[in-house]
Parts: sequence; C-alpha cells; structure tokens
Amino acid sequence: NCLGDASGEVFLDSLSRVHSLTSLNVHRTRITPALENSLHVACAVNLQPLTLKLCLPYLRDKNPSFTDLDLSVELGPRRYNDAAVAILCFELQGNEHILSLNLSKNAFGRDGIERLCDVISKPWCNIQKLGLADNMLIGDDEAEVLAQAIAENKSLKFVDLERTKINSRGIKALIA
Repeated sequence: NCLGDASGEVFLDSLSRVHSLTSLNVHRTRITPALENSLHVACAVNLQPLTLKLCLPYLRDKNPSFTDLDLSVELGPRRYNDAAVAILCFELQGNEHILSLNLSKNAFGRDGIERLCDVISKPWCNIQKLGLADNMLIGDDEAEVLAQAIAENKSLKFVDLERTKINSRGIKALIA
C-alpha cells in the first residue's frame, strides 16, 4: 500500500469535518506512527458528542473570548461520558480563560469527576461556575473527590449538583 503521510494528513483534515468516521485501519501503510496516533485520536473524538468536537479548536487555541462552555445541550444522540470528559479535560489544561463550565444532563461518573477535579484544583483554573446537575452517575464517592478539588480552587463560586445521586455522606464532604 502506498498510503503515506501526505494522504494521512488529508484523512486527518477530513476527520475534522466528517463526524461519522470512528475507525480507520492504516496498518501496512507508510504513515508514520505519530500521524497514525493522530488519526486514531481524531477517530476517538468522533465517537464523542459533536459539541466537544466543535469546541476543541477554541480550547486548543486558548481563545481569551471563549469563556463560557455549555456542554449540557447536545447536538446529537451522544452524551458526555468518562471518555468525553477525559478529552475535554486534556484540552482544558492550562486554559485560564474558561469561567463557566456546564456539564449538566450528561452521564459520566468517577473517572470523569477525577479528571475534572484535576483541572479544577490547578492554580491556573479560573472556573467560577460549574454545572453538574442531572447526572445520575454522580454520587457520594464522586462528591468526596469533588470536595477536595473545591477546597483547592480559589475561583469557584457556584456548583450545581441538583438531581444527582449525592446523599448525606457526599453533602457532608462538600460542606466540610
């Protein structure tokens, strides 16, 4: 197969516009391992909610006018799960411009909360408002992890945890 990096770059570029391609086999081609990895990442992003894919360029550029990120309304059938939150949090690293992050009405649990808390607890994080409502995978264990990150965060002023599975143990951790 003569498929090389030039063709691989065309595939990579098209993956930013084609949202349905979620798997690409480039074994036995001349594509370099680095480009092959980029192609696999792009396919993995295509498995995630469309809003994530659409906001990634703004997050990567750390655009200072991109301050409010509402990911509670999805443009398609996919919701934010732990994998989507992992991608989002990777792209949020070092982004001090995001002031509001709404991840309500999604379906992520412990892994997603841990990744989100890793972002929230960083000194560069300026998120003031965090929406996590209507996520039935967030319970007491996740609330305890979240409480630790909130204690380290200096900018967070409001966290929406309405309609989650947090009970008395989680509430105690959050108000301690």
